[in-house]
Amino acid sequence: MGLQYTIFNKMPWYHKLWLIPLILTLLCIFETWSYIKEKLGHP
Repeated sequence: MGLQYTIFNKMPWYHKLWLIPLILTLLCIFETWSYIKEKLGHP
């Protein structure tokens, strides 16, 4: 936790760039999971 905090403090732009692909990836996984669940639920 301490190391991450130091890195985030030294590079305030780093976490912003890192969060964008993370959020997009999570959204894609959520959409895909919802689609798969719907397909499995309605054969």
